[in-house]
Amino acid sequence: MYQTKRSFYGFTLIEMLLVILIISILAGLLLPAIGSAREKGRRITCANNLRQIGLGMMSYAGDYGNHLPNAATCNFNGINVTWDLYLATNGYTSASTFHCSDDRVTRTGGGTPRSYAIGAGNNGTLSYYCIQGSRLTCPYLTNSSTIAIATERWDPTAIIGSTAGKMHYFATSNDVITTHVTTPKWSCNYLFMDFHAAWVASTTDSMFPGNGCGSPVGPPCCQ
Repeated sequence: MYQTKRSFYGFTLIEMLLVILIISILAGLLLPAIGSAREKGRRITCANNLRQIGLGMMSYAGDYGNHLPNAATCNFNGINVTWDLYLATNGYTSASTFHCSDDRVTRTGGGTPRSYAIGAGNNGTLSYYCIQGSRLTCPYLTNSSTIAIATERWDPTAIIGSTAGKMHYFATSNDVITTHVTTPKWSCNYLFMDFHAAWVASTTDSMFPGNGCGSPVGPPCCQ
């Protein structure tokens, strides 16, 4: 009696290596796209936070003579507090809206993270601000679609209510430093005076106006 020979079919080593190579190439092409999509999603979430903050500022302006909140001179229970603490503790917006999901900087000393800062004008000090605290109808700030009133600004000291390191406000694009590792440091979301939020890849001087009163030692503008 003859024994029937069985034939065994399988992959050769070369075929297996070829399949692994193809899978590696496809993974290399897909992973950056997935990472980019996730980053874009986080950007959108952070921009939505800015829109909510803008709505809070709009409500604040409705209660306070059409003025934007000041960076650190809002009186609350007899003490001066930062703009974010005032908005978060008076029902204008929730504390969670101040934390961008793309902000993964570890905070020192605890507290609720704040990923955003308010614009103060490019004088560099709060002594003569020209954006925060001004009226929405200020004649020196008529180009409301291009003037930035809030943006992303991350730091280990940036928590709600903190003025450490002046992280609660910004004066120029040089102040705006984020940790988006795939973009230049000035590329981030901005909230503008007309309350629209947008991702800005390259800033312009018109986003950071100087003292509208025309003097570095003049009075605060549009009060």
